[in-house]
Amino acid sequence: MEIFANTIVIGVLRQFISFAADLVVPVITSIILWRFNNAWLHKVVSKPSQKSWLARVREQKRSMAVYKAISLWACCRSIAVVTLQALLYLLVVRNFEVVDGNVRFNGSLLHTVLGSLGIYALTFVLGLLLIIPIVILARIQVSVLPENDEGIVPLDNALYNGVDLGPTSGSAASRPTAGDYKPTLLSAWRSFVWPARISLVKLYIKCSAIQAAINIVCAAAVFVVCLAID
Repeated sequence: MEIFANTIVIGVLRQFISFAADLVVPVITSIILWRFNNAWLHKVVSKPSQKSWLARVREQKRSMAVYKAISLWACCRSIAVVTLQALLYLLVVRNFEVVDGNVRFNGSLLHTVLGSLGIYALTFVLGLLLIIPIVILARIQVSVLPENDEGIVPLDNALYNGVDLGPTSGSAASRPTAGDYKPTLLSAWRSFVWPARISLVKLYIKCSAIQAAINIVCAAAVFVVCLAID
């Protein structure tokens, strides 16, 4: 839903505000559709129930912590995407031009290859850095799980500004009450312990390696097909 909305709105506004549309629209869309984002995560982290997804959307309550977390994540994501798009155009795309229906390469092959590899490496680094706002957002969203839902994992006391609230099982009865112990962006990140951070980074590296291998195989296949056609 969010991707569909972004595609339409950016396509309309890009002719008026240029690349600023790619930077601003995804942030605004994420904030507007925060209920749907929350509802999806709550369905994932809560125990099975008969509650429909639309019912989860309707029961979402406004939370400044959620707004801040979504804004942080969406801003970081937009900056990363726009930066990569700009570098891709400057270092790679503008070296190609279409003349009489034919694509011609007018740049330095070495510089273009190095630029492409640099952009690929930067994509990996930015993806690694985006783990921080993603973790903050997920933990804030879990903290506002509705009282009639029970989490599949225990809630983390450290998330609530470092206040020790006693053992929590994830059930409504053991969950901190709203008001006195509201999670913050800083407590959401600090309470994410180092072993969990390291495990998440390892998982990201493994997924990135698999994706890189798939990209290399696909690129090699396209290259072989192009040689066969020529």
